[in-house]
Amino acid sequence: MPSGGKPFIGTPTAGLDRNPCVAIFARTSDGVLRTIRERNPDEWHDRWEDLGPVTGDPAVAEDMGGCLHVFARNPNGELGMRRQQSPGGSWSPWQSLGGELAQGTKPAVVRNAWGDLQVVVRWQDGSLRTCRQRLETGWTEWKSLGGIAIQDPAVGVGRDGSLVVAHVGRDRAVYVSRQSVAALEHKWTFTNGRARDIGVGADGSVYVVGTDTDVPAGNGKIYRWSRSRWKLIGGFGMRIAADPKGNWWIVNTGNEIWGPNGKMPGFARDIGIGADGSIYIIGTNTDVPAGNGKIYRWSGSRWDLIGGFGMRIAVDPRGNWWIVNTGNEIWGPYGKMPGTARDIGIGADGSIYVIGTDATSGGNFGIHRWAGTRWVRVAGEGVAISVDPEGKPWVVKANGDIMRFEG
Repeated sequence: MPSGGKPFIGTPTAGLDRNPCVAIFARTSDGVLRTIRERNPDEWHDRWEDLGPVTGDPAVAEDMGGCLHVFARNPNGELGMRRQQSPGGSWSPWQSLGGELAQGTKPAVVRNAWGDLQVVVRWQDGSLRTCRQRLETGWTEWKSLGGIAIQDPAVGVGRDGSLVVAHVGRDRAVYVSRQSVAALEHKWTFTNGRARDIGVGADGSVYVVGTDTDVPAGNGKIYRWSRSRWKLIGGFGMRIAADPKGNWWIVNTGNEIWGPNGKMPGFARDIGIGADGSIYIIGTNTDVPAGNGKIYRWSGSRWDLIGGFGMRIAVDPRGNWWIVNTGNEIWGPYGKMPGTARDIGIGADGSIYVIGTDATSGGNFGIHRWAGTRWVRVAGEGVAISVDPEGKPWVVKANGDIMRFEG
């Protein structure tokens, strides 16, 4: 695939977006980064797209939303980044992430244990520096990793979720550094109060079903988080979700479905709502394995049968359902997922967490986050989970404690 103009130099790189289509990135001798993308397997677009001037070879990675990000040293010696604005879509303008990169250096990039992109680069003085994506605040400041490298680094994620960086030192030996597991620990805060279930909306509204005893057995009253305390709303239920406008929706032990406009038609075991407003339920069907129900989607006037079955449901920002069934299998828009779970929660940013089947203590189970290709165990434990718009989980523990992730 010739460029149609200047010859290529350096080392090209390639990435696969969620469509899935491959995109290739390469420099030409005039210092311009160019890209070309598949239409279909082995069928390429007719011409290369000009992405602008760079002074080093590119690196590429896919984010949690399925969009490619390309990184390269810019003419000012800083790290430049462009990203697809949707999977396979148009490119954002160049964004400078700052830094003082060594001449001609190629960044190393990986999606870390939390699903955020993390970049490692070699600076002019040979030191290794890193910065990482934070969906709620953009990118962090550069942090030194120590050591002096005479060549560009390599980076990966270990089995325990730690970041592993390899580089060649001045003595030509290969050095490997690993982020301490302690650095991965989440900080959880007890929010006071007790609950049976929790739901977080795309607007950040957080609701719980309490552990009250003055309502029909198995239900709890509905409470909303008001920054420092749980405020009683009224009504009761067994399972709860929140829509993008901050309204609660519940399923009670009678399998009734209630929302902001009152009682809804039909019956359900669980309910999930996506950031796009899509509402799904797990029905009460008896022609599926016991404890499960078929999946239905609200059309605005009725529940439409979708197919499949499960016991717990969550919805991603694109309106796709994800379920956990009584066999603890996890299913999503791409079919059966690896691993096993008891509950699932998805944030408006696309972060996916599950309550696993790995027992911890006191009737609780481990928390795991989807890191693009596998589930990564994170600190904390619980029995029910939901995720806020910034990708931070909230959990209910077996004793009813309501825990909030603090980063």
